[in-house]
Amino acid sequence: MNFKCAVGLLGMLLFSLVGEAGPVISSFTPTFGSTNAFEPIITITGSGFGSGTSGGTLIVRFNGVRDLSAYATLTDGTEITAHVPPGATNGVNPILVAVLGSSSNYSSASFLVIGPGPYATGFSPTIGSTGTLVTISGVHFLPAADRSGSVTNVSFNGKLGTALFVSSDNELQVKAPIGVTSGPLTLLSSRGTSFNFTTTSNFFTTPVIKSFLPAFGRAGTNVVIQGTNFLGTTAVAFSGVAATSFTVDSNTQITATVPVNAVTGQIQITAPAGSVFSTTFTVQPTLSGFTPGFGPAGTAVTLTGANLNAGGLSVTFNGVTAAIGTTTFSSVAVTAPASTTGPIIVTTAGGAVTSSVSFYYPPTLTSFTPTNSLPGTTVKISGNNFTGATAVTFNGAAAASFVVSNNTTIGAVVPANVSTGPIGVTTPAGTANSAGLFYAAPVISGFNPSHGAPGTSVMISGNNFLGATAVQFNGSNAVFTVTNNGVIGAVVPNN
Repeated sequence: MNFKCAVGLLGMLLFSLVGEAGPVISSFTPTFGSTNAFEPIITITGSGFGSGTSGGTLIVRFNGVRDLSAYATLTDGTEITAHVPPGATNGVNPILVAVLGSSSNYSSASFLVIGPGPYATGFSPTIGSTGTLVTISGVHFLPAADRSGSVTNVSFNGKLGTALFVSSDNELQVKAPIGVTSGPLTLLSSRGTSFNFTTTSNFFTTPVIKSFLPAFGRAGTNVVIQGTNFLGTTAVAFSGVAATSFTVDSNTQITATVPVNAVTGQIQITAPAGSVFSTTFTVQPTLSGFTPGFGPAGTAVTLTGANLNAGGLSVTFNGVTAAIGTTTFSSVAVTAPASTTGPIIVTTAGGAVTSSVSFYYPPTLTSFTPTNSLPGTTVKISGNNFTGATAVTFNGAAAASFVVSNNTTIGAVVPANVSTGPIGVTTPAGTANSAGLFYAAPVISGFNPSHGAPGTSVMISGNNFLGATAVQFNGSNAVFTVTNNGVIGAVVPNN
């Protein structure tokens, strides 16, 4: 056996083992069809189709159902003629081609199986209004013996069109009706609603804004916009600033979020059929903070936020009007007026905003009652600017507990280690001490000398001696001097 013969036999052996190369689909036309026997044939082009009918080695399936009429029309295996077979379900699926004996089969891009009713492949124009003449392309527009149906009208998002003219089985014209709104077109079949066809794309008409709520807000506010023809909306803006986000809830409603830097003005909606503007949406001022957070009257304070220069600006500190300096969109310079601890309120033509925290003025302590008592008792402290108090002390010792009743009153519990001295109140703006003393019970820890004749000077040691009103030796009053809270000098009386 020569070399060529051996190679030929080896090739035949390999072919019998692996089969010939599988089929490949490069294209097909049309891209849709129905099971109707009178439908146009489907031409599939590619390679590796072999030859012969489907009853032989060629297998063609639509949506999983085999077309027994399919055959390779060209001997070089580059073309197949087929029909959608009876039993193929409606929907989108690939065409499957297989050749018996080949190494593989091949699936195409998606093919659409349609029913016997009308089917639209497209329409033009896609934007219009009442009276716009729309041309629709497709199939099954005229009645035929094999389907006994026809297009009786076209609805535009539920409204019937006018002046319907079916020029052929593949084209018709219809005018958009009065009151047309954005939405899909539906081809109505004489065979009933189950044969109607609705487009996946929409016919768009000019959007309309009827109302919106709330009518005012600030950055972050969600605004619900009511109107018509909102489908396909591509942009929502507040006075030219794009909304932070928006959702087309339906053809009649959009929910949009007011963006940072928005100012009072119109809301704009942009849809495929054009743009539309609303009446005025009022953007309120925003107060995000201020610095410093405390200080006496006359302190220079800078407020930060947004829309602070919207006109009609006024600023109050706990109800007292402040002098205003330089103003921009995002900041205002003011001078703290003679007021009390409380919130700052900024008011503009767009509305008012109250600070979430107080501006603290230095506290003042005017009185307290009782002026002396045992540990565990409650002392009422009066004064001003007590809001935000962080500590109450009795001669430096922290109160057992305290409650800020309001900006002018604190209730504090005398601590166990109390000693005579001033009461102090601490707030973010500083500490105030009482002018008078809170008196604790005096304690004598010792005296020197321990004996002596009348006229002898005695040094008495202990605590809480400030404010002492009497010193007695066995009931007899002595002349004395309070040196400090822990020392008294007394003279032994004659009697």
